[in-house]
Amino acid sequence: MGLIADLLLSYRTSPKNLPPGNATLVFQERGKVGKTSSALFRNWAEHSEWVRAAINVRKAQVSSAEWDIVAFDQTKSFSEEKQQQLRDLFNRPNLAVESFRSWVEPIVEDVLVLDAGVIEKERTLGGGVAYLHAVDGAKIKVNSLWDGDPDETRYYWIPAPQHEVPFRNEDMLYIMANPRTYSVLGLSPLETLKNTVDAEVNGSQYNHRQVMNAAPDGMLDLGEGARPEQVDAFKSYWQY
Repeated sequence: MGLIADLLLSYRTSPKNLPPGNATLVFQERGKVGKTSSALFRNWAEHSEWVRAAINVRKAQVSSAEWDIVAFDQTKSFSEEKQQQLRDLFNRPNLAVESFRSWVEPIVEDVLVLDAGVIEKERTLGGGVAYLHAVDGAKIKVNSLWDGDPDETRYYWIPAPQHEVPFRNEDMLYIMANPRTYSVLGLSPLETLKNTVDAEVNGSQYNHRQVMNAAPDGMLDLGEGARPEQVDAFKSYWQY
């Protein structure tokens, strides 16, 4: 039975089972994938008044929304003590913040700007969650080879090139608004918006140059040997 199970598992659609030459495995740092151009998108979010306003509106919508911790199945009994503990945790996620609002708004912004809202779970000695910490999504890399093994590292906090801290799946949350099958990272609304704006600006600049630039020399030159009827035919072609 063990041999049969091993044979069956060998055909799982796991990232580890991709052929060695697959493009998804050709990545630096042993499959650790992080967000690129984070500084660019954050600079845009900070200095574009339109983008800043849109982010602030969505953050306020989330942080001011009414919420509660309730049982998924109201017909079954549940611990009211545990319910209150969870409410207290989200009302004051950690000692560095004063409220749910001050904790969740930076996470929402990272989701909008990077599609990487990251939360670290700080546990007690008994394994319970004591605090929830918002983490800079730009400093997190995801293990693209992770296939669900709870004991294997899924995330890496890398605040500096020579320093990294591993996290298992149960110790960190990585929130994506737009997850994709072909990438372990999501696509943020700001990334899509920037691509759209760049295309519009480049297209407008190209059209402007085409209109403002003079026609190249010789574009309408038919040569000294052109007959009058040829010139008239050429004019009629372009007029009609």
